[in-house]
Amino acid sequence: MGNFSERGHKRLGDILDEGAAALTALWDGRTVDHKGTITAIAVRTTPGPVQQPRIPLWFGTARTTGRPIRRAARYDGIFPLSADTGAVERIADSVRGIRGTLDGFDIAVVSRPETDLSRLAAAGATWALHAFWPGNHPEQVLRVINRRPPSI
Repeated sequence: MGNFSERGHKRLGDILDEGAAALTALWDGRTVDHKGTITAIAVRTTPGPVQQPRIPLWFGTARTTGRPIRRAARYDGIFPLSADTGAVERIADSVRGIRGTLDGFDIAVVSRPETDLSRLAAAGATWALHAFWPGNHPEQVLRVINRRPPSI
């Protein structure tokens, strides 16, 4: 995409980091006076959100290591765009290494009807977003809907 004036990954990460920090500051209910390289804010927003410490922020990523994982670990969760059990384990290990725990942190995965959710849950996944693609049969969809107890 570089030929179409797309910004590099590092720059996009910088934008996301600054934007997330600005957003969470705005949710604090206090006056925010911030001038960064991307955002400039001088405002007070009240009331703050009911959810504490903040509205949960999950970050999507195509990677299972590096800066996207470190970013997500500062907040509340991650949604890897494609994650098998090994990827979930790598993410969970990285987040645990940064935070010291997975408590209060979600790892959401895309699940297909044939996905073994128990293995993903054991690896650290806390949410399964069920995806049904062309070619899935109605009985596959119903089997997922009728699973008891809830999948993850």
